[in-house]
Amino acid sequence: MKRETCSRAIKCSLRFALAYSLILIPMQSLFAVVPDPITAPFESDWRDYNFSYYHGSVGQVLMWKNTGLNQPAEQAKTRAETARILAQGKLPLFQMAWDGVTSTDPGQKEWCEWKQSRSRYWILDRFGKKPDDDYYTDAITAVMPYDSPDWPAGVINGTRNDWDLDKMLEFAKATGAVGYFAADKYDLGWAHYMRTAEYDFNPRIIDAFGARFNIVIPGGTVRERSDFIRNNCFNEWTDFICEGTAVRHTMLQPRLKAMGVNHPMVAFQVDYPVVTHRLKGLDYRMVAERAGWGEVLKRVELQGDGLRDLKPNCQACNDFGLFASLAPDMMFGAQMNADHEEFWNSVNRVFFNAGLRTEFGRKYLRQHWLSVGWWHIANLDGTVRRGVCEFMRHYWDGGTAPAEAVNLVRSHVPVRPFGFAFYYSRPVELIYEKKYPSTGRLYPMNDKAYAAQWSGLPVGYSVSDVALGGLTAHRASHPAAWLTTDVDKIPAGELAGLKAIAPVYDMNTADFDAIPSLIRFSPGACGYAFHDQNDKSVFLIWRQGRPPGTNDETRYGDRGMKCQLDFHGIKDGIYWVKDLFNPGTEWVIEISGGSGGFSFDLDRWDCRAFISNLMAPNVFALPGEFALAQNYPNPFNRETLIQFDVRERSRVTLKVYNVLGNPIATLKEVILERDRYSVRWDGKNGFGDPVPSGVYFSRLEAASLNNNTIKYGQTIKMVLLK
Repeated sequence: MKRETCSRAIKCSLRFALAYSLILIPMQSLFAVVPDPITAPFESDWRDYNFSYYHGSVGQVLMWKNTGLNQPAEQAKTRAETARILAQGKLPLFQMAWDGVTSTDPGQKEWCEWKQSRSRYWILDRFGKKPDDDYYTDAITAVMPYDSPDWPAGVINGTRNDWDLDKMLEFAKATGAVGYFAADKYDLGWAHYMRTAEYDFNPRIIDAFGARFNIVIPGGTVRERSDFIRNNCFNEWTDFICEGTAVRHTMLQPRLKAMGVNHPMVAFQVDYPVVTHRLKGLDYRMVAERAGWGEVLKRVELQGDGLRDLKPNCQACNDFGLFASLAPDMMFGAQMNADHEEFWNSVNRVFFNAGLRTEFGRKYLRQHWLSVGWWHIANLDGTVRRGVCEFMRHYWDGGTAPAEAVNLVRSHVPVRPFGFAFYYSRPVELIYEKKYPSTGRLYPMNDKAYAAQWSGLPVGYSVSDVALGGLTAHRASHPAAWLTTDVDKIPAGELAGLKAIAPVYDMNTADFDAIPSLIRFSPGACGYAFHDQNDKSVFLIWRQGRPPGTNDETRYGDRGMKCQLDFHGIKDGIYWVKDLFNPGTEWVIEISGGSGGFSFDLDRWDCRAFISNLMAPNVFALPGEFALAQNYPNPFNRETLIQFDVRERSRVTLKVYNVLGNPIATLKEVILERDRYSVRWDGKNGFGDPVPSGVYFSRLEAASLNNNTIKYGQTIKMVLLK
């Protein structure tokens, strides 16, 4: 993974009433000032964005009226503000936001009056009524079909999405934007009510849904038709919701590409647990499927601020890791707390002991950045990467990132897991989703993940079913064990793939204290470990809040605790452990009989980070050469294991030949990444027929991807005895 420390800042402005605001700058001028670091998907291991609010006056376009775009005065405002920002090397994105109904802004007030007079477009609940939520009053969904009289002159009939996309492209052409940032209600594009699952059942939307999936929806009233959807085709309904949002967030990209924008960016926010993402109208896999690899910056809103409470220590990293694992081919960004007035407003609100607020806030910031920044996921090809590709700092005014945490995350890149992995199964999620309208229960991954961490198990690695195929052959990325839920609901083939990699534990029923683990922290001290790019082990440990599902504060209080880090199943020897926060502090630990450990102090809300030369027993350095090892056992009876190393990405062929030199079985014929692999031969030919006893040969060849030139070949002799 190429390391890069390029730092850029996003400046966006929040406006009202479907107003588009932009940092205006021609593309060629932008990249003359700020070289584009997105040269390949996830090639950079770090980019730090300062997401800020414009305090100056910027242009506003009232899209619903089709005005403002060509107004010289509005363009002049934008150009003037952009000129000021350009000198700082900012990225030109425009921001989309929806309105409320209380603004005194003339344009927004007029827009609200327009909506209030057109009830046929309103969001309706399953009873056919407007939601009694001011935030969504008069809101209109992304896929709402509009009538001709309500379209500006010259606009072809379509949906709200069509209208918005046309106007976004027009605006981008006029200003040279490289993408947009969606916030507030425009982010989701739908009104959803998780407490009762009352979605937008406007008759127009129901009709559009039925046409999309060719479903006849019986009933005459909104209640009758919505009940049919909820009871019979709720997964399809959620697909329909998510498609509308995915289209909105990705259709602009190919159009911007046609304008010459090489890496159009779409950034959007979310602030809810991963298990509710589809019910909120946002399916990351749908977005990733419609967008080019690495072209979507998905901002997961993790911060606390003047409006939001601080996230519990585990929630931020757990949510982020699970989000990113669902679509590992998409760039994910995290909006983080930073040293800023809004952050301290949140600290002051939830931490009443004024004498400890500053100490608590500093510790929380450090732990927040490290736990999110070091969380790792499995790519589609089975390799490991840091989940977060971008950081955007706290709220509208950026703030100062904790330098100590930033430097550590930059210096230690997760490349291999050391511990457990949370596993997210989409088929299981859909089972819960389908039953949700009647049960109100969702896939319990989030709550169970918290409980597992509280027990002292090391988990900082997330994998979803979309990456399971690539992970199967990539042994260096295998976790020590899987932690998941509802194992009985996982499809048989998927479960078999999991078990072929590592043991599987169901967090609904597992006794966490009885699960064997290479590493274990003291209960109440959560954390995880990984191997970095320098083949060193990194351990992150932090104090959790209250135990899962309780309000018991006696186990952590304000006092410190003596924390123990124990190792089991490690190769005997003498190892060193260094404190990353205090470089002069070092432990020498002896592993005897596979076990050992050390203790340290850990204050409430605090975290500790260590680095060591102690490695997991199943970890090996990535191969430096091609190699084919002798099969084992040899001679063999029923089957034998053949292991080989691949030095670099190559087209690999592994075949079995008889003594006449004729190929009888092909064991591998595929493109493989740099790694160590193993294949079993069961003594059968390519037709599945057993071969007789005798001498056989296995040959490994690695060819160049460019011209198929053989760059390595080796043969071993095998003896089959029956």
